[in-house]
Amino acid sequence: MTRGDQRFRILIADDERPILNAYQRIFTEDRGLDELETELFGGEVRQPVFSKFDIEYVQQGEAAVAAVRHACNDGNPFSVAFLDVRMPPGIDGVEVAKQIRAVDPEINIVVVTGFSDLYPQEIARQVPPVEKLYYLAKPFQAMEIQQLALALTQKWHAERTLLAAHGQLQQRYADLQRDYEKLSSLVPKVADHEA
Repeated sequence: MTRGDQRFRILIADDERPILNAYQRIFTEDRGLDELETELFGGEVRQPVFSKFDIEYVQQGEAAVAAVRHACNDGNPFSVAFLDVRMPPGIDGVEVAKQIRAVDPEINIVVVTGFSDLYPQEIARQVPPVEKLYYLAKPFQAMEIQQLALALTQKWHAERTLLAAHGQLQQRYADLQRDYEKLSSLVPKVADHEA
């Protein structure tokens, strides 16, 4: 699959159906500007950015943890998880974030809440690392969600690309080191032959 064809996965967990519907609209109904631009200025209709996303919606924390576990086991992890804090009757979003982080340390987690009884610093303390944890207050704006989804997915993809390149460089270094040792072991034999 080429980079242009690559699809990225996002997980959204919220117990309220209207909130899930709002997320769904954010990721599926943002197509009007490209069509308007094409109508006004001509050219081809570009593929909407969010059509490159596979989004999974769940209503309970336990289902979110199971979805992340399943995605990792399948080798197709989520780049971002948007988690509501309060999802009764099950575990809350902070506990979900801790469990998700244990399953997939690379996922970016966005904690989304309408309540201010749990400070972002406390969430960060419970769900490190802080550079992969974000906080968003409800009511959120569509543009906030879109920008976070795009930016965090690009960050996640860049990190994975760098890790893969680093692994390849380490392998290449090990191969070169092995070749060097083989050649070094031949040098004394050649010198002994000449003497």
